Amino acid sequence: MSVNNFKELEKEQIEKFDSSRKKQVKNNIDSSLGVFQFIGDIFGLYIPKVMGIFVRMSGGSNRSQIDNSEKSKKYPNQ
Repeated sequence: MSVNNFKELEKEQIEKFDSSRKKQVKNNIDSSLGVFQFIGDIFGLYIPKVMGIFVRMSGGSNRSQIDNSEKSKKYPNQ
Protein backbone atom coordinates (compact mmCIF):
# COMPACT_ATOMS: atom_id res chain seq x y z
CA MET A 1 0.00 0.00 0.00
CA SER A 2 1.41 3.40 -0.94
CA VAL A 3 1.94 6.25 1.48
CA ASN A 4 -0.61 9.06 1.24
CA ASN A 5 1.21 12.37 1.69
CA PHE A 6 -2.01 14.23 2.36
CA LYS A 7 -2.86 11.91 5.25
CA GLU A 8 0.59 12.48 6.73
CA LEU A 9 0.23 16.23 6.30
CA GLU A 10 -3.14 16.07 8.04
CA LYS A 11 -1.64 14.19 11.00
CA GLU A 12 1.15 16.77 11.30
CA GLN A 13 -1.31 19.65 11.29
CA ILE A 14 -3.49 17.97 13.92
CA GLU A 15 -0.45 17.57 16.17
CA LYS A 16 0.50 21.24 15.73
CA PHE A 17 -3.03 22.43 16.49
CA ASP A 18 -2.84 22.74 20.27
CA SER A 19 -5.73 22.87 22.74
CA SER A 20 -5.43 26.63 23.38
CA ARG A 21 -6.13 27.26 19.71
CA LYS A 22 -9.16 24.98 19.94
CA LYS A 23 -10.49 27.01 22.87
CA GLN A 24 -9.97 30.24 20.95
CA VAL A 25 -11.87 28.91 17.94
CA LYS A 26 -14.69 27.68 20.18
CA ASN A 27 -14.93 31.07 21.91
CA ASN A 28 -15.06 32.86 18.55
CA ILE A 29 -17.85 30.61 17.32
CA ASP A 30 -19.80 30.97 20.58
CA SER A 31 -19.54 34.76 20.48
CA SER A 32 -20.65 34.87 16.85
CA LEU A 33 -23.65 32.68 17.62
CA GLY A 34 -24.47 34.89 20.60
CA VAL A 35 -24.48 37.98 18.40
CA PHE A 36 -26.77 36.32 15.85
CA GLN A 37 -29.09 35.13 18.60
CA PHE A 38 -29.24 38.65 20.04
CA ILE A 39 -30.07 40.13 16.63
CA GLY A 40 -32.75 37.48 16.14
CA ASP A 41 -34.28 38.31 19.52
CA ILE A 42 -34.36 42.01 18.64
CA PHE A 43 -36.11 41.27 15.34
CA GLY A 44 -38.56 38.95 17.05
CA LEU A 45 -39.39 41.58 19.62
CA TYR A 46 -39.68 44.73 17.52
CA ILE A 47 -40.72 43.67 13.99
CA PRO A 48 -44.32 42.81 15.00
CA LYS A 49 -44.67 46.15 16.77
CA VAL A 50 -43.30 48.05 13.78
CA MET A 51 -45.68 46.20 11.47
CA GLY A 52 -48.55 47.10 13.80
CA ILE A 53 -47.56 50.75 13.60
CA PHE A 54 -47.62 50.62 9.80
CA VAL A 55 -51.03 48.93 9.84
CA ARG A 56 -52.46 51.58 12.15
CA MET A 57 -50.90 54.39 10.08
CA SER A 58 -52.49 52.98 6.93
CA GLY A 59 -55.93 53.01 8.52
CA GLY A 60 -56.18 49.43 9.70
CA SER A 61 -57.06 48.37 13.19
CA ASN A 62 -55.13 46.43 15.75
CA ARG A 63 -56.28 42.85 16.54
CA SER A 64 -56.63 43.70 20.25
CA GLN A 65 -58.97 46.57 19.35
CA ILE A 66 -61.13 44.16 17.33
CA ASP A 67 -61.18 41.70 20.24
CA ASN A 68 -62.21 44.45 22.67
CA SER A 69 -65.05 45.62 20.41
CA GLU A 70 -66.33 42.03 20.06
CA LYS A 71 -66.30 41.62 23.86
CA SER A 72 -68.28 44.81 24.31
CA LYS A 73 -70.90 43.54 21.84
CA LYS A 74 -71.06 40.16 23.53
CA TYR A 75 -71.58 41.48 27.07
CA PRO A 76 -73.28 44.88 26.87
CA ASN A 77 -74.18 45.04 30.59
CA GLN A 78 -70.62 45.05 31.87
